[in-house]
Amino acid sequence: MTNVTTTLRNASLDDLVGVLRAQADLRFDHVAAAGRLAFDGGNLVIADATEAIITESGVAPGNATLRPTDVFDGGIAEKLGIPVKYLRRMRLEAIAEGERLFSAAWSEDGPVVPNRYADLLDANVNTWLMADPERKFLVRGFLAPGSDTGVARAFLSNSYGMYDNLDFLMAGLSGAREAGVGLDVIEANLTERRMCVKVACPEVAALAPTLLRNYRSPFDNASPERARMLEEHGWLRPDDRPVVFAGFVLSNSETGNGSWSITPQITVQACTNGLTIKADALRGVHLGAKLDEGSVRWSDETMRRNIKLISSQAADAVRSFTTVEYVEARVAEIEQAAGVAVTKPVETLERVGKQLGFSKAEQDLILADFIAGGQSTAGGFMQAVTSVAQRVEDPDRAAEFEDVALDVLAAAAKFAE
Repeated sequence: MTNVTTTLRNASLDDLVGVLRAQADLRFDHVAAAGRLAFDGGNLVIADATEAIITESGVAPGNATLRPTDVFDGGIAEKLGIPVKYLRRMRLEAIAEGERLFSAAWSEDGPVVPNRYADLLDANVNTWLMADPERKFLVRGFLAPGSDTGVARAFLSNSYGMYDNLDFLMAGLSGAREAGVGLDVIEANLTERRMCVKVACPEVAALAPTLLRNYRSPFDNASPERARMLEEHGWLRPDDRPVVFAGFVLSNSETGNGSWSITPQITVQACTNGLTIKADALRGVHLGAKLDEGSVRWSDETMRRNIKLISSQAADAVRSFTTVEYVEARVAEIEQAAGVAVTKPVETLERVGKQLGFSKAEQDLILADFIAGGQSTAGGFMQAVTSVAQRVEDPDRAAEFEDVALDVLAAAAKFAE
């Protein structure tokens, strides 16, 4: 079975690039009609997807057997019209049943019986695949050269336009450097759903004394590891604490979970809280020409053209995001709501949490950082959400926290009035 790292949290740029290069060596993209696809024991089998195998009894077809990820299951449920909660329940029951049967096989009276839930999962998926056997899909996976077993990571339309993480990252950073500003990659995250890289531009700084009035970083008493990380960036100088930096976030999905984007983000020097300005983001959808059946291999010319386009767009976007004028204008807009006093923080947080989907446990973390931050304002809630985002273990959820920080600000100001 193909082994590959798919998750990184708070990683360095070098670590991220190393993982992406290892993934590139295992990349397997294949377009197949539904009639060539089937579930067997809960795994995806693609007929004739690899080179034929010569055996003692003759030539065997080169079928690829891929273990689906949760992202893949979500994609196949959406494309085939199967309720995703039902499909995932079948998957979980099949796994649990397999564990029970494995244990029983080693006991004295353990019966050898089929896994009924795996059979149910297979029957459901295969029935809907065969409802339209000519319909074509793109399967994205990982498969080691010469192997016939790997990982199925995405189930997509055959007109999905592929911008892979490594290419997008290199193009985005190249374009940003072309814009002529200094870059400081402060955080890199990777999951099966998306890559997210936070970049600060410390040379483009502005004072934000109103926004940061009375604010205390919840990381002031952080772990030694956290303190060293901040010190490496030179961001713990007390006299500079009302400072914010220009910056941006590079985000991309290889598995159909969103467009690629370059989004401006204002970084608070004292704590690296990131205020994401979604309204000004540059985005590109993953849409391309319909792909023919078979393994997908991009030509060098196509890759160069895609990289050049993204690099050019990134340079233009970063030039507009990384000016003192832009940062000061966005800070002024944020300050209009940030100073609204919050007299009932628990009640306000409950209403904000309900509107924006924060769990009770997440609300408790936000409230703790709100209190530690020392700002009894709507801006204090915004800061708390972005500081909690830095400690959330799930990289996808952390990105969601930062994406809604300004929504939290608006909601808290509204409810507090």
